[in-house]
Amino acid sequence: MQIKIQSLKQSIICELPNELFEQWHDYYFWAEYIPAVSITETKSKPELIIATGKKFKWIDNNITITGSEQDIRSTIVIIGTLLEQKRQESRLYQIHGAAIGYGTKGILLIGGMSGLGKTSLAIALQNSPKYQFLADEKFIIDGKKHTIVAGCPISKDNLKTDKASIHHRTTKKAAKISLILFPIITNEPEITAHKYDTLKLFWHLYEESSRDIRGLNFLFNDFTETRNSLDTNGIMNQRLTDIKKIADKVPAYYIRGNIASVSRFIHNLMKEST
Repeated sequence: MQIKIQSLKQSIICELPNELFEQWHDYYFWAEYIPAVSITETKSKPELIIATGKKFKWIDNNITITGSEQDIRSTIVIIGTLLEQKRQESRLYQIHGAAIGYGTKGILLIGGMSGLGKTSLAIALQNSPKYQFLADEKFIIDGKKHTIVAGCPISKDNLKTDKASIHHRTTKKAAKISLILFPIITNEPEITAHKYDTLKLFWHLYEESSRDIRGLNFLFNDFTETRNSLDTNGIMNQRLTDIKKIADKVPAYYIRGNIASVSRFIHNLMKEST
């Protein structure tokens, strides 16, 4: 059977055995790895052929999987990267981090690694008036309109308790990027904050917006195999222009402290910008 896997109007058509469809369709990792993903049946010509076999293999447009959870996740990683290439051709860039809405404005919480407190900060903020939890782990920005247009729901790995109250909102209306933060949440009573200069912000933001399309970070099959970059000169040059404009216009801060003090700092910045 053929299925269409879509994210923000970009899609990959896959052919796979019928018995795999039920296992694939409701698998939680789709939503956690690919922002705004949907899976529907289709009659269109497939771009990717999925078959079952004794060993995972990816050769050109053919993927062989054993049906194990690891192989399914590897295939989702591959499809996610192929979709990212198509999105970037439309000036839509995937970023690793969390995103919060403040009315019609968007706040990006980004950083180099997991465990710095981005999700915890986003959860804390969304319990305050005017804030909405937009995305966890991954979100997509529109390089032309400078908005957050889609994001993933909170990851199971980041949900510390089933009792946490998360009011996640899909960005049906794009949130204008108004603030970019590089937070580190600690138990320190004092807050440390300084504004990023434009060049430093551009460098970090460009790295984040290109990591899922570059060969260097394109790892799959339980991080045992690599694939050549899907980046192109056309995509790179347009991304360079788009990210530079965002870095030139949007204020950004490095901030370190406990959740309460960092939340107050953010709230004061957002109040001043209204």
